[in-house]
Amino acid sequence: MNNIKNKNIFLFIVIFSFLIWLILYPGYFSDDSISTIQNLFENDFVGVQGFIWQSYVYIASFGGLWPDTATLVGLLLLNYGIWIFCRAHFSKYSQVIAALVMLFPPVWSFGVTLWHDVTFCAGILIVIAVLKETDFFQTRLSKKNIFLSFFAQYLVLTRLNGMALSLIVLFAITIFLRKRKWDAFKLVVPVLALLFVTIIAQSEFGDESRIVRSGQYFMRADISCAASKETVLLSKILTPRDIQLWASSAACTWFNTSEKELNHENLRVSEVLTVYLHLIREEPFEVFKIHWKRNNYLVNPISAFQNPAPFIHSKNNLSSQRGILGNDSYTIFNKMSRVSNYARGVVANHFLFYLLILGCFVTKTNRYKHCVAVLSLISLMMFVIAPHPDTRFVFPIILCGYIFLVHLLFQSINRFHPFDLSLKPRT
Repeated sequence: MNNIKNKNIFLFIVIFSFLIWLILYPGYFSDDSISTIQNLFENDFVGVQGFIWQSYVYIASFGGLWPDTATLVGLLLLNYGIWIFCRAHFSKYSQVIAALVMLFPPVWSFGVTLWHDVTFCAGILIVIAVLKETDFFQTRLSKKNIFLSFFAQYLVLTRLNGMALSLIVLFAITIFLRKRKWDAFKLVVPVLALLFVTIIAQSEFGDESRIVRSGQYFMRADISCAASKETVLLSKILTPRDIQLWASSAACTWFNTSEKELNHENLRVSEVLTVYLHLIREEPFEVFKIHWKRNNYLVNPISAFQNPAPFIHSKNNLSSQRGILGNDSYTIFNKMSRVSNYARGVVANHFLFYLLILGCFVTKTNRYKHCVAVLSLISLMMFVIAPHPDTRFVFPIILCGYIFLVHLLFQSINRFHPFDLSLKPRT
């Protein structure tokens, strides 16, 4: 019976994803997406966003021959992550809950975009599902869970700041499985090998400093913000000319991406870290205030209504790109995507959905502890390293909020009007 249920929902995922992709063909593309595709055409397997992401796009686009299929693969992965997350957490209605969440316009609009945020989100959902099914790897590990754990971490690593999260997960595995060394070996070594290959590929085919600089965005933003204030915070380590060049009040709330901010010639990669450590040592509270102001949407539901960053890129702007036929028609689906952006203060309010998940955790601690642990870690990590407020960074939390909201709705309805949506096969 379970096999029939799984085949039914898997078939729904494939058909629904394909239809959405076909309607919005070739999907949504931002400037970052176009840059990624252009790197494929130029045989650049590293790009600005790293080897893992470029390798994923290379595979998803069949070696760069059909770049438009990469958006279809991303949507399939996201919907698959939703399904196994629901299957791991809900004994009743899991298939129906997953299907309804997939129908949410913010979900398929986000999923059909060529962003590493989509694969990152899918990876997080799979990680949580594996943690739930194995109770933090305390139960016997099946081959399926070992494979899903590796595959999920590969997806998480498609975003550069996913490396920090992946390393934390690997450290947790070594703690949880300290008495089961062979199981720990099977989970940790493949991911370490993937990280090793990434580092080698980055050094062979790309510029390591580009990746380091991208990891320093939040440091550069903090330095620029601190330099813009009437303070002596940086006078001991930077010259007055450097302070003037780096000063940017815009960096206090939204990272100013001008050339002087990103590529200031007087501060090399190693020097940025030195200046930032000095800033933390001298004025840690000032650094905290900068992050609090910039990423206030993570801790304040009201600020989400003023978040300047749309979390869905609802444009098909690739008609002039090689190998892709653009579709700029204003279908009802395009309009639904735009409505999601306009209503992002509600449908993409990270803090409200985080509170909802915490509420479910308080009422049923053991069931949702795995979900809360991972999502809390993501929220904290983004509060520290996110260079600007962007709902896409915490979309796993919002998506889990959608899932819990639908689940609570089903529970409420079933309490007053019991029904059976278990998808049992007819006899």
